[in-house]
This record gives sequence, structure tokens and C-alpha cells, in this order.
Amino acid sequence: MPLPAGLSEEFLSTTSFNYLQKRRSLQSQPHPLLETLLKAKQKNEGGDLLIVPFDVRRVNRIGGTRWITGYESVLMDFQRIHEAGNVGQAFTVYPIPWSMVDEQKNSSAQRQISLIEEYTKDVHDDAEENAETHFLQGGITAMADWQTFNGDDVADGFLESIAPGAQNNVVQDFNKASFAALPGANNQFGDINGTFSTAGLSTLREHQVRLRSLTKGGRLAGIASIMGATNYGRAVQASERYTAGGADAVSMIEEISIGGIMYKISRFMPNAGPVTGVATQEWSFLTIDLEAAFIKAFAGMSFDQEPFQRIPGTGTSIALVHVAGQLVIIFFGSCGIIRGGDTW
Repeated sequence: MPLPAGLSEEFLSTTSFNYLQKRRSLQSQPHPLLETLLKAKQKNEGGDLLIVPFDVRRVNRIGGTRWITGYESVLMDFQRIHEAGNVGQAFTVYPIPWSMVDEQKNSSAQRQISLIEEYTKDVHDDAEENAETHFLQGGITAMADWQTFNGDDVADGFLESIAPGAQNNVVQDFNKASFAALPGANNQFGDINGTFSTAGLSTLREHQVRLRSLTKGGRLAGIASIMGATNYGRAVQASERYTAGGADAVSMIEEISIGGIMYKISRFMPNAGPVTGVATQEWSFLTIDLEAAFIKAFAGMSFDQEPFQRIPGTGTSIALVHVAGQLVIIFFGSCGIIRGGDTW
């Protein structure tokens, strides 16, 4: 049955929302880091600045005081973080358009429905790909106010491919160099240095041991580069065992278990920046503690879509997809990166 001229905003919204309900079961482009973070997102309470209560040890004492008589002086030397960190909120929107020209060029009901679904898919895919890229690499203009894990190519990024104690990024007003002696003030780092065949498995093992030594009941999750995952599979091929997919199998994202930590594979791992673009400087494995690094999301604005609205004075209706909040980190020590594992 042909639709009446001038599709209502209600019809546009219903068609678009119905498509979103079934979108997860479709073979859309996977964004594994974003999916992992969204499952562990926390509520954003608002404010011009987001206050970040760092969970690194607040006081670095040189030692306790031994009392024998009870009259001895108490040692009071300590290093303290006087204030919590802070970071600005981030707001990004993506418009899903529909114009009278679209409507007239596609007069059949089925074609109009298909086109609305296509526009909805393309915009949501674009929003999610931008987030995945920015959180891993940085550099997405529309998300310039959002933070990134990439501290090699971005000066205020969370994680650096430098040994703990020598890291110097300033993250959320927290200077990692000034407080390097505090447990958890620097991220973990491993370097395979382009020789996965000889150093890959041992580097992964040591890295995970160091992560777990500073994880307070955290939930560790991993992201692997395509070649990092390929080389790991090559190294353990003789011992591989296959199991049925779990609840995430529908997302079409391959997962590999390394040392009990599940790593999803992303094609967006940093490998082309000013630092990460240098040979053997690429990121091959990223491990994050979801209780230490997470998205603080505003209610109803975490890749959520509003109904279509007519723009006055035009022949266009739009629905906005909102991405608002911030990516934050409160503890560095249980997160880490391994570089140089893309070469066998």
C-alpha cells in the first residue's frame, strides 16, 4: 500500500527504532573496545567538570614508626595527591537525515523503509567507528573533547609504551611523572620488539602477572591487533582447543583467551601515529581493568537516538544520535599495553 505524501515524523521514528531493535543481530562492523566499555559504563552525574577520584595510593610513606617507650617522634614524611583529577565533559551528535527529495525519489513504501533503515545503520556505524578509533588512536575531530587510551601519540592519553617509573603524561590533571613512586600511578608495559616467535609468549605472561599484582578484584578485558592475535595463534597452534561461542558470539567478534583474559580483535589498534607508526612501536595488545577505566555516560545519551523532528523552513527531518559523557581512568597500574608483537 503506498504511503501518503509527506511521511510523518512518527513513521520515520518508528521505522528507525524498529531497525535499531534488530540491528545487533545483523552483521554490522564490530567495534570490540566500544562494546566492552559500554557494558561497563557508569552513570555521569553532570557538572562543567567531571571530578576523577584517583585510586592510586594517596599517601606514600617512607615507613611506619617503631615505638618502644611511646615517647618516640612519629615520622610524618609523606607524598600526597592533594586534589582529585578533573576533565571536561564531552558531547558529540550525529544527525540521521530525511528529506522530501528522498521521499519523492523513492515513492514505494518498501523502498522508503529500506532507505530509512540504511541511513540509520550508516550513522550509527559511523558514530561507533569514530568512538572505537578515537578511544584507541585519538585524532577524531568530532570527538576531540573525549579522552583516549593512546598516550604514545597523544600527550594526555592514558597509557604509554614506557616502563613504569619513567612515564610523563599529564592525564586528567594528574602528572604521572610527579607521582611515579605511588603504586598504580603508571601503567604496565611490555615490549615484544618485533620478535613474537621468541619473545611473544613470555612477554604476555610477565605482563599479565604484573597487571594482576595491582588488580583489586578488577575485571580485566583485552583488545588485540589483527597481527598480534594472528601471531599468538601461530605460537600456540599445536595446543589450541576450540569451544562453542558464548553470549557474545552473536556480535561476530572473535575472542581469544590468553592467560584467562579474553581478548577481542580490533582493526583500529594504534599503528600509524607519530610514535606508533615507527617499526615495532605499534600496539599489539591492550589490557584494561574495567573497574579502573570506563565511560561515564549521561542517561539517554550513550549512542541513544531521539525521535525525528522537522526542521522549520526546510524540507528535512532529522534524528540526532547523542554520544555524551567522558572516558576516564582512576587507576593506571592494572591497565597496560604490549607493543611490537605484529611481527613474527
